[in-house]
Amino acid sequence: MKFLGAAAMVLTVALLGCSGTGEIPPPTQDLGVPDQTAFAQASPTATPTRTPDIDATTESGTAATVTSIPPTVILAPTPVPIRTATPVSTLTPTPIPTPTPTPTPTPVPDPMVRVIYATPLDVEPNPAYIAALNSAIYDVQRWYADQLDGLTFAVQTRTPEHCSLANPADHYAREEGYNRVVYDLQHCVPIWWEQPYYVWVIYPDVVGDCELTELGRGGYGVTILHRDDLEGLTKPEGHTHCGYYRPHGGWVGGLAHELGHAFGLPHPPGCDEGLETCDWDAMMQLGYTKYPDTYLTDADVAALKASPWFYVTLTEQ
Repeated sequence: MKFLGAAAMVLTVALLGCSGTGEIPPPTQDLGVPDQTAFAQASPTATPTRTPDIDATTESGTAATVTSIPPTVILAPTPVPIRTATPVSTLTPTPIPTPTPTPTPTPVPDPMVRVIYATPLDVEPNPAYIAALNSAIYDVQRWYADQLDGLTFAVQTRTPEHCSLANPADHYAREEGYNRVVYDLQHCVPIWWEQPYYVWVIYPDVVGDCELTELGRGGYGVTILHRDDLEGLTKPEGHTHCGYYRPHGGWVGGLAHELGHAFGLPHPPGCDEGLETCDWDAMMQLGYTKYPDTYLTDADVAALKASPWFYVTLTEQ
């Protein structure tokens, strides 16, 4: 052992003498080889170790300290819990019953008289006729009220309604003139016979043929007169038609007479047969020519008081 130690010293001196510097170089640090057994025995869940610092030498020979870079620790992500959605109720809702709409009742008009002034295709409206009709219908209302203890009929409008006819005056002046007027007024007013809400008074501006005309009559809710009646209403001195003269009142009475037929009143008993028992002076016979000095029979009064057309007084108009 001693021999080996001396030999070693001799070898060292020899080496130093060969260096030429006389300095002993610093020993190189042995980094060593990691013990693989240690890694094999390490627990897989052990805390990661820090890498030791390594001393290095710069080119000038000065030792430099290399700071170790801490290893990145990769942590397993914490699993996010998956929430199970709460199932939505699938109950079928109870259907709400749809209410059946209550139909709006159609207003029912009160029974009343409607006065129409109708002009044929070849006739211009005459304002004097309209004004005369306005006055005459009120006069007849008042006369019926005197006969029925204050009751009279209602009028829809005080001023007569105006309608145009589709044909010339001659079309309505002879046979079938009555029906032709009714048919040609349909575009203007809903006129018809025996309507429950309206009685119609119609004055077509037509000169009736004295032999063939069917104008100047009434019944079943409709009365139709003609231009000679309009002329009579406008002339205080009276008017002659087809050879017969009537004073002004007689033309207003003609309206009252035909309107009575439209209300359902007949001629007095026996008059159509020409019997001596006929009440010639009654309104519904020839009394209209003496208007207003005429009257309704007791049977006519009873019928009109029970009629739906007589329910107002003049103060209500």
